[in-house]
Amino acid sequence: MLPWVRGADSWPVVRGDASLQGVAASAVTAPLRLAWSVPGGKPILATPVSDGERVYYGDGNGVFRAVSLADGKEVWQLELMDEQKKKPSRDPIEGSACLIDGRVVFGGTDGVVRSLDAATGAVQWTFDTKGEIKGGLTPFTAPGAEAVPAVFAVGFTGTCVAVKAATGEKLWEYDAGGPVNGAASVWDGHLVFGGCNGTLDVIRTDGTLVRRVDLKIYMPNSVAVRDGLGYCGHSGNRVECYDLATGAVKWEFRDKDFPYFTSPAVTAERVFIGGDDKRLRCLDRATGEEKWVFRARDKVASSPVVAGGLVVCGSDDGRLYAVDAATGEEKWSYEIGAPVKASPAVVGGRVLIGADDGVLYCFAAAE
Repeated sequence: MLPWVRGADSWPVVRGDASLQGVAASAVTAPLRLAWSVPGGKPILATPVSDGERVYYGDGNGVFRAVSLADGKEVWQLELMDEQKKKPSRDPIEGSACLIDGRVVFGGTDGVVRSLDAATGAVQWTFDTKGEIKGGLTPFTAPGAEAVPAVFAVGFTGTCVAVKAATGEKLWEYDAGGPVNGAASVWDGHLVFGGCNGTLDVIRTDGTLVRRVDLKIYMPNSVAVRDGLGYCGHSGNRVECYDLATGAVKWEFRDKDFPYFTSPAVTAERVFIGGDDKRLRCLDRATGEEKWVFRARDKVASSPVVAGGLVVCGSDDGRLYAVDAATGEEKWSYEIGAPVKASPAVVGGRVLIGADDGVLYCFAAAE
């Protein structure tokens, strides 16, 4: 097994696995109860990752934490420092970490990628990208005589880098031509991502551009990949499906003139995505036809996750929702009281999510 392949009770990357499909390995059962919560620096925008024992995440105050999945008790924390001023930098950590080979690796808005020992929090290496990192990190296998575990970091300056997971040594650098907010997905020896220059890029894992698809509008989120097809929403008020081998548009969906800032969740038959029109939508994966619509009270800027028969996401209305994946019927909600822009992680039937109040919440099945 590769060192980042997902187990049944883990969430090692931002959308659950390297294809960024947003589908949990375990089901969520409604109703849920609040199992624990951990206060921190506001807001929490990053999706937490978990190895099934601990939960790892950064906050808006430049603190990266590991807490126990069982009870939320802190295991360790790392506070980002301004080395010149010898005081905490307070640089927000907006992108999600990834777990790879006993390490937790994350990037910050200070531009530094850090690898920590997942058990102890000890810093193993750092790599300065010289620009902000706002997107999640992606683990992949770099080509060569021997497969090399590597990490791909997207840059808000447009400069993206691949480094060796073991040492932080730079493998290659790629110019995306504009800021990149979303994480890259892994597809058949390629990395797939979009950016603010209005393109969807497909590059080999050696950093070579294979295909650049003109979206004609900037894409602020991640591409979900399934069966050689890429699914994304963007600021052009559309949800689209692309053939990654040719760049051809398979279908597009458009309803109202509202953008999509979330990443889609993709199952065998359906695509789920939230929009600024306060709606969570379910589309047919083959055709893009709308199957149902769930209406929240404010923008749905939290990327949905499918967990069994439920779709879980937050909203700017301050609530976390679980809706029926087949019908869109609301099955459960919880009023957090602060906008929820972060996306959930699901581990062992538990839902983990941060909110703009700086709190990480864990929900479990009601007893």
